[in-house]
Amino acid sequence: SQFRTLTEAMPQMIFVATPEGRVVHFNQQWSDSTGIDRSAGYQDRWRETMLPEDIEEVLKMWEIGRLEGKVFETETRYRRKDGQIRFCLVRALPVRDAQGNIMRWFGTSTDIHEQKEAEKKIRDSEAKFRTLADAIPQIVWTADPKGDIDFFNHRWTEYTGLSIEQSL
Repeated sequence: SQFRTLTEAMPQMIFVATPEGRVVHFNQQWSDSTGIDRSAGYQDRWRETMLPEDIEEVLKMWEIGRLEGKVFETETRYRRKDGQIRFCLVRALPVRDAQGNIMRWFGTSTDIHEQKEAEKKIRDSEAKFRTLADAIPQIVWTADPKGDIDFFNHRWTEYTGLSIEQSL
């Protein structure tokens, strides 16, 4: 069918679930990423790939989304077949009939590991900058491209007696 062709062509891991949330289909990308053969069945196989400490929260959020019939979205971690732990964005959308009843759930798991790693590097870099800026005896400030001040170090507040909020 066209649907199966589409799910197999996508780079994301795709799943389809019943209105009750029982998984009835994973695409080949899911099998290739996780190493779990689809012929072994679908139900709860995703749990084998997810980190145990993430399962309870994902299940709770999935149940809320499913019962409310709303889009489900969460970031979680899974273990690839090579043992690597990867972050992924999981989204599931309800597919409804003409009367508004949920006929199935269509979901994707998109690997966002590089994005999460880049965000962490930025946070770490910013923390190092702030530590350095607060350690030196000079007043340090930064501005955005428009010239609006967006950072003062603690020396500024010590010198002026103004809070960061007042200064900005």
